[in-house]
Amino acid sequence: MTAKKIPLVIAAVGLLFLGALVGDKWGRRNVICYSGVSGWSVAFDERDPLYGIHLAEDVAVLRMLRAGMLTQTVERLELFLDLGIEQAKCRLPVLSKEGKTRELAGVLTQVATYRQQYPRKLAEGTGFYWTAERQEELDAFLMPYRKQTNQPVSR
Repeated sequence: MTAKKIPLVIAAVGLLFLGALVGDKWGRRNVICYSGVSGWSVAFDERDPLYGIHLAEDVAVLRMLRAGMLTQTVERLELFLDLGIEQAKCRLPVLSKEGKTRELAGVLTQVATYRQQYPRKLAEGTGFYWTAERQEELDAFLMPYRKQTNQPVSR
């Protein structure tokens, strides 16, 4: 390598490094991390400050239970369960540690067993977000986690 090319190579490497730093900072511009009560790091997008905090949902369910609305409460909790399954379905492929994948799979087995024991009615379909088709996709996602029993699944 000639003496004239060395500064160009150093400049190119420097620009690549600077670009990587700027790109990393740009990609994380809205993500906030803090140490949770358990000491684990918690990350969330500042545009969704309630992500992972289910206060409004918890209050609604508690009010429904205290008002004696058991059937409606169960329906609401079934919806929350479906939303959680949907999140797990998205999170599972990006987990990097096998132990965490196994941990999530264990919970999904519990959920699949519950759904096998207590299948819920399929949504009528509002044409908005939650439809019978979405529910069927989640049921299909849970199939590998179901324990093999002789119980029929009925809706």
